[in-house]
Amino acid sequence: MQTLQLKRMLEAFLEEDLGHGDITSQPIASGKRGKGQWIAKEEGVFAGKDVIDMLPLLNVSQDVTIRMHINEGDVIEQGTILGEIEGPLLYLLETERVILNLVQRMSGIATLTNRAARLLNGSVTRVCDTRKTTPGLRMLEKHAVVCGGGVNQRFGLYDGALIKDNHIALAGSVTKAIELVRGAAGHLTPIQVEVETYSEFQEALKASNQLQSILFDNVSPETLTDWLQEVPNHLVTEASGAVNIEDLPAYRPTGVHFVSLGKLTHSAKSLDISFNLQGGRKYGT
Repeated sequence: MQTLQLKRMLEAFLEEDLGHGDITSQPIASGKRGKGQWIAKEEGVFAGKDVIDMLPLLNVSQDVTIRMHINEGDVIEQGTILGEIEGPLLYLLETERVILNLVQRMSGIATLTNRAARLLNGSVTRVCDTRKTTPGLRMLEKHAVVCGGGVNQRFGLYDGALIKDNHIALAGSVTKAIELVRGAAGHLTPIQVEVETYSEFQEALKASNQLQSILFDNVSPETLTDWLQEVPNHLVTEASGAVNIEDLPAYRPTGVHFVSLGKLTHSAKSLDISFNLQGGRKYGT
């Protein structure tokens, strides 16, 4: 992840929560140091080490140390101690909820992605995400997908062109939409076109020298298997459209390169992780 962007994000999140100060923790924890542990309360796949590792950089004026016991993408069991932190108790309490929210969210996404990815093991097909992410959290959520064994689709509207049904309707045809986008985009810009019908697919094939990828939307695995026989080798193929995780095994024999699921990021359940303090002592004692 981009360190500077992550630091700015965390500063904004902490400012939102902290405001003018933690009025509960200040009279109780000020002037004391202590330790804390992050502990998994259920099995899953961990993501969020980069978030935790940022804590010392967010409070450079005071001594904060982190010791992580696991890495991104590790499978964790109930009771696993993920890592430990030592520093000012007030700071540990001020940052507790924001860090937990993010790490729980990311680990939930990694866990769901891992479940999906394992259903495709042994095939050429891999699971990938979409842009259906939480505003402001895209970098973290897409990182979590990778931690779970998935692949990132384009990050935003700027790093790859995806011609969808609305674009095709506005342009008048698949052919015209590809022509307009390729004419405006640089020659290194990847272009993907979404097709739903066989006639749209045929239009895309005729312009395949202008494309890097075809996305098959709401095309059944059985139909997809037949259509893929016509796809040139240079094109990357992707299936999407109301695909459930339980449906993934049906895509194993198709030969499609990727199956994208919005559910990886918009429907993942946060993993249950706790943060426990281990007492405290006053500075200098």
